[in-house]
Amino acid sequence: MNHCQILNQQLNNVKQAKQKAADALDETKQQGMQKIPNVKNALANLNEQIDNLEELYNNSFEMLKEGKKIFSPNYDALKQISKETNINISKLLKKTEISEQGFIIELYLSNNQLTQLPESISKLTNLSRLYLGNNPCLNKHEVRQLIERLEGKGVKVDIS
Repeated sequence: MNHCQILNQQLNNVKQAKQKAADALDETKQQGMQKIPNVKNALANLNEQIDNLEELYNNSFEMLKEGKKIFSPNYDALKQISKETNINISKLLKKTEISEQGFIIELYLSNNQLTQLPESISKLTNLSRLYLGNNPCLNKHEVRQLIERLEGKGVKVDIS
């Protein structure tokens, strides 16, 4: 399961726990004080699920030196792009736009003498713009295929 699926599962757990707490409260109102332990148990379960969700959320981000946060799977993809292109991760981060939610939305790979396109670009699911200009050693056919694939997903690719 990826991070998003795990977060979604945890969120569903919290929703279920919240519903159980609400049901237990309703039952207590209808049947009287003897049901208070059920409400306490449901609320304890809800608090535990919320704590789990908060921990998972907090562990889903890497903090950058600039004080920005980046979604961990995006950071992992950026590290892989760094390996594939031999571009220092710090240099990549300086040329990367990160949304407030922590997703990489713009990636600048221009002027890097790339000889091939990094496959890990496809892991940046929130990417909206990719800059590839001034990389004369890139295979034109490969670039066209990437442009078609990414623009089909709504990503603008700039090769100027």
